[in-house]
Amino acid sequence: TTMRIVCILVVTLGVNISSFSAAFLPYYKCLPNESIPSSSSTLFASPKKKSTAEEEDLKPHIFIDRFGCTLERLERMLPEHHQYINETEYYELEARANWLRQRLDLNEKEMTKLVQKFPVILSKKPETHLKKLEYLQSRLKMSDAKLRSVIKKAPSLLGYSIDDNLEPKLKYLQSRLQLNDNKLRSVIEKKPQVLGYSIEDNIEPKLCYLQERLHLNESQVGKLISKSPPILGLSMDASLEPKIAWLQERLNLTDTQVSKVIWKAPPIFTYSISNKMERNLDWLQQRLQISNARAQKIIIRLPHILAFSIEHKMEPTLKWLQHRLLLENSSDLATIVEKVPTLLSCNIETNLEPTLDF
Repeated sequence: TTMRIVCILVVTLGVNISSFSAAFLPYYKCLPNESIPSSSSTLFASPKKKSTAEEEDLKPHIFIDRFGCTLERLERMLPEHHQYINETEYYELEARANWLRQRLDLNEKEMTKLVQKFPVILSKKPETHLKKLEYLQSRLKMSDAKLRSVIKKAPSLLGYSIDDNLEPKLKYLQSRLQLNDNKLRSVIEKKPQVLGYSIEDNIEPKLCYLQERLHLNESQVGKLISKSPPILGLSMDASLEPKIAWLQERLNLTDTQVSKVIWKAPPIFTYSISNKMERNLDWLQQRLQISNARAQKIIIRLPHILAFSIEHKMEPTLKWLQHRLLLENSSDLATIVEKVPTLLSCNIETNLEPTLDF
């Protein structure tokens, strides 16, 4: 049939499905006897009740036409929920999307991204979402704006059970990390995906590793995570350990020194070794003509240097210092930076210049 040809073109030639939908859907509605043997009709097929071709075709099209989802993503994300979707009228799915958009005060672009990330979100009725939204807002004392931000980052939260997932995870995090309500809220705002991580297989082993590797007590590891919640989303083997090992080897740091560096700048775990930290350190040593030992002293005192922009931060500041302090060579500049490395973190216009004028 003609529909088979359309499916072949979409799958084999990579034709944009949204464009096909907009162009051909009106045409197919005029073909009353033609069935639609596509992957989407299989996905949304009902064992109880047969829909007409038009009704069957409309249901996936709210995901495709309005929200730009691909058939492949729908096949991957919705298998366990196709019965709920199939039993729901097209206009009910649209009403659910409109309700959620209004409740979270999202524009159409934001709502589209939400559905693309988590199509299953439309398998639940508004009252189910409302219960979870009110729970999160009440439990974490969130404003509407913060709640909206959290759901935009992790719409999958609306798929979790309050009793079996959300509340147990929040209790565990608050107790394990020794966080007050404000700190707990801050962690979830910055890394809401943590509520989807397994405590036994992910979070607890990671916290134990950090405590042992960096010689931290429970209170300290809680403060470390509250400073940089994204750490909880990093792999021990692929990210945490390699970066600690690189710091120790590259700067010849002891366990105590590397712990001090990470304690001062926990986001260091999120920096790329090759594209950021190694590049910054090599540049600094070359620019100031300093040894590893002198670079070590600077990094221990201001580890954030490893994340600064060379072009927009460090080079302009060093040039300004050399010119403004009448320093004749790199050796004099290096001495200044080694004594007061925090100068590299200061803003020239709002901090350095007014201070020197005074």
